[in-house]
Amino acid sequence: MGVAPAGIDKENTGHHHLLIDTEKLPNLEIPLAATEKIRHFGGGQTEVTLELPPGKHTLQLVLGDWIHLAHDPPVISMKITIILCKDHHLLHTEHRLPQGSSSSARIIIITYT
Repeated sequence: MGVAPAGIDKENTGHHHLLIDTEKLPNLEIPLAATEKIRHFGGGQTEVTLELPPGKHTLQLVLGDWIHLAHDPPVISMKITIILCKDHHLLHTEHRLPQGSSSSARIIIITYT
């Protein structure tokens, strides 16, 4: 799979949707709506700096096609749990694959200040 901006109908490509602090996956049979908990990377971005409050958070990626629909079969990263201290340093991470997932997509936390 490759990365392409939203609106570009090119086979085997898509753009990322970052799920933040979601308990379960959204309905993948309809376009993924942008909300506070679903961030769209419709420009084809592959990285972001997030401002999250201290505490426990979950992050997961879903690759959407040119009209924000999940691919069939869906391309979904494992869900990770992070715990941020008050000074925004990463305290702990946990990784787990979604039930029934065979995706090799992943979320990588590189740096934070």
